[in-house]
Amino acid sequence: MNYKILFTFLLLFNFSYASFQELKIGEIDRYYKDQITHEELRDIIDEIEELFESQLQMNIFDYSNTGKPIDILYLPASKLEERINKKIEKLNIKKTKIDKLKEKFKLNEKNIDTLRANAQKKNLTLNKQIDSYNIYINKLNEEKIKTKQRYNQVKAESKKRKIELDKAISSFKKEQQYFKNAILKHNNKSHNYNARVRDFYRLKKEIETLNKNFRKTKGVTITAKEIMLKTYYKNGQKVKEKSVREVMNKIEIYGFESIKELKVILAHEIGHLVGIPHIQVKGALMHPIIQESQVEELFLTDADIEVFNDNFNE
Repeated sequence: MNYKILFTFLLLFNFSYASFQELKIGEIDRYYKDQITHEELRDIIDEIEELFESQLQMNIFDYSNTGKPIDILYLPASKLEERINKKIEKLNIKKTKIDKLKEKFKLNEKNIDTLRANAQKKNLTLNKQIDSYNIYINKLNEEKIKTKQRYNQVKAESKKRKIELDKAISSFKKEQQYFKNAILKHNNKSHNYNARVRDFYRLKKEIETLNKNFRKTKGVTITAKEIMLKTYYKNGQKVKEKSVREVMNKIEIYGFESIKELKVILAHEIGHLVGIPHIQVKGALMHPIIQESQVEELFLTDADIEVFNDNFNE
């Protein structure tokens, strides 16, 4: 199992310094009664304390009945997770409909291409027919008609040709209108199809965003804001000062696959409890994502020791 992608430890604040803390075992949900006992959890805490002291050469926390609690809580599937699954199901339905429409469009585009080719061919034929008629009329205009018989003959012939040409033009216009209507319908369907595609990718992007923000968090350090107000007089003027600082209240553990994994989660959160931030160093205990090497054997890397020393020495 690749523990590198299982979960992220969340930290929603920045530490400015670290300090010694006392902690205790708080609530252990009945859901975990067959996975961890109070005594086993106490042994894990003692092991973590011994590890920190041996590698850091200082004591950063102790167990105390009045310390800040470590709660192991059970959280069922979140509403966000259910929401994501519903959206994925909806996305799959949209994808099926889009695929069917795409196949229809391929056939419709072939039909449009055929209509376009026929329209172009008939337009060329009609233009030739018009050119022929214009040539005929020009010749008549140049001819000097001398008899009434010839005049009636020319009149009848020109009328006949005009009727044939008008029929050809009328027929072409009808077919041209049919082609335009077919194009219009295709474009309308195309707009609808494109709207469906945009809606599909919008939903896909929304799911990606939800997944990016969603983490099956295994542990978190809970903090609270402590606000201090100070009023004093300076140069005869009343001065009010307000300071806000983050106070570490407790650790909550939401899930673990094994005792070894629980030890890593707890050690990581104890690091946060005393004031240590995340570090982006592969293999480190304080990396935002649990490291497989840490589950195999809990230890502090050089990068971990450095960040602990830096924060405790500030």
